[in-house]
Amino acid sequence: MLDAFRERGLSTALAQLANQASPGVTASPLRNEVVAAWYSGVCKTAKGSVVATYTQALCWRNSTFLHPAGWCGGATGYWGQPPVA
Repeated sequence: MLDAFRERGLSTALAQLANQASPGVTASPLRNEVVAAWYSGVCKTAKGSVVATYTQALCWRNSTFLHPAGWCGGATGYWGQPPVA
């Protein structure tokens, strides 16, 4: 993901964002784009959007019962048991 942001010439803007004392105070398009990329695993490049990571996207960690499509959640029949709290 970092390479995709660098490719678009955003290295300095990312460094400024990272150095802010209170990053949650002021919304910015770049901040929103970074968060969206972390959660979705998709980021913009100079040539368009790409999947930078699929199985490691943060959206799968929001709930213990979610997992990427095609990713095994356990032994056959695991879906019949309630999620572990």
